[in-house]
Amino acid sequence: MKSIKQTLWFMLTHSIVSLGAVVLLTLVFAAIQLAFPLSHLDSEKAFQTSLMFNVVVASFLGIYLGGALLSLKTNYLWRINQHYRNCLIGAYLIIIILFNLVQVPLLAMNLNASVTVLFAPFCITIFASQMVLGKNAFLKIIIPTIPYLILQLYRIEVDISIIMSLIIVATMVLLTSLYSNRYYPANLSRKRSKDNLPMTTSAIATGIQPSLVSSFNHYVGLIAADSIRRSKKNIDWAILMPHTKLAMGAIFYVLLITGFLLVVGDKDKSMSEAFSILFVSVSLISIVIESRHLLRQTRLFAHVFTGKDHQQLKSKILFSLDKTFVVNSMVFVVSIWLVSHFLAMPLNTSSLLFSVLAIVLIGLAVYPTLLCISWINISFAQVFSICAYGGLIFITMRWLTGHSETVLVETNSYLFLLGCLIVRSISQSIFWKRPIENLYKNK
Repeated sequence: MKSIKQTLWFMLTHSIVSLGAVVLLTLVFAAIQLAFPLSHLDSEKAFQTSLMFNVVVASFLGIYLGGALLSLKTNYLWRINQHYRNCLIGAYLIIIILFNLVQVPLLAMNLNASVTVLFAPFCITIFASQMVLGKNAFLKIIIPTIPYLILQLYRIEVDISIIMSLIIVATMVLLTSLYSNRYYPANLSRKRSKDNLPMTTSAIATGIQPSLVSSFNHYVGLIAADSIRRSKKNIDWAILMPHTKLAMGAIFYVLLITGFLLVVGDKDKSMSEAFSILFVSVSLISIVIESRHLLRQTRLFAHVFTGKDHQQLKSKILFSLDKTFVVNSMVFVVSIWLVSHFLAMPLNTSSLLFSVLAIVLIGLAVYPTLLCISWINISFAQVFSICAYGGLIFITMRWLTGHSETVLVETNSYLFLLGCLIVRSISQSIFWKRPIENLYKNK
């Protein structure tokens, strides 16, 4: 019992700021949900809003606990000591259960569906923690989306209780995998893990082992070596992996989306659009993280650039990433259109085009600030930035859903474009003022 208490204390104090943010968010959302029965809000609307609040809180908690558990899992005792593993998993589940016991009554007050939905916060917390605990960056992205993918069965009128049962079973499988250490990193020292992170980040766009990603990029680099030598002013190859520079990641995402659609067999055109929005959003973030790890390679030739605070070099970096975002997105849109046309899959081309364009504009606006963040250990800055980025995309996509036909003549479209320009100028200024020495550190 003493070891459980010590583990509980460590997990709860792993990051006081992050835990404080989760608690504050829980209290704010709880107060709002308590007011629903007293308001004249439609019962269905109240339930959906309450569920969304609980899912958001559960996601934050999962990310926080994932970081706490990961710091303890790297100890060699995780593999050789059964009691140590029991303590970690026990404390992890105790915290999740206690937090969700607070959320369940609030969700039950506005419940307008099967009681199995009350297990949703617990399941979402477990899946959200995999954003930190996953074996590689690909699994860190794919595993947390499993509940969302299962939820798509609701579109073909599968009962919500059956859907929740599938999500609960998936959660139990995930817990079993966590306990048995399957699909998770081997117990390496933290230093070695940090050294491997840049290559692990590259796996986001491929989903294969980092060693294979390294070999693949090595051969691609050899093929492109002559082109690199001829373009001496191009720094793209220094801050981007070859598969990213050549938009191979975008093609991989298209193949992955096609596979999902073929397996699901749903002809609803919104599914392909939803998958496209998800993977384009993730790919932009993966490029930022990858480049953040590779920025230190520019130190070998940073002295040839002029400008205060290395502004000329930083401008070159931003220009290279701007091109990469745009080219990767264009390749993605064209490829998904060709695949949909070839396989006769319904696709709202204009909606997809506007959605991807909006995501790219948001990405171009905010990514200079994201480059200033160190993407090694989980931190409040990372969580806040990702949530803000995701929130902007969510709000924009909701608006586009009802205005896709009139988007070019809507005043809000021009306000959105102006807002992106303003945010870009601010985030770019922040990046310019960031000392180059700090950008070269991956700690």
